[in-house]
Amino acid sequence: MEPLRRVGGVETTDIEEPEPQILAPPDFDGFFRREYRKVVALAAVLCGRPAVAEELAQDAFVSAYRNWDRIARYDDPGAWVRR
Repeated sequence: MEPLRRVGGVETTDIEEPEPQILAPPDFDGFFRREYRKVVALAAVLCGRPAVAEELAQDAFVSAYRNWDRIARYDDPGAWVRR
């Protein structure tokens, strides 16, 4: 019989507790596909020039890609790109 131990006032057996799962950050490719149009649309509304909006979005995603190891861990990486 396994030994009992007290946990929170309840006796329990020594069972290995599962290790916390760490979610893998989303891949950049999928992130880019989901967010690109939204970022271009926002930039177009803000600057009024679709060609400039595309360039701004591309620059933002290049910066995000360079810092992806950090940005991928944010709750909303898209907010970083929109900023």
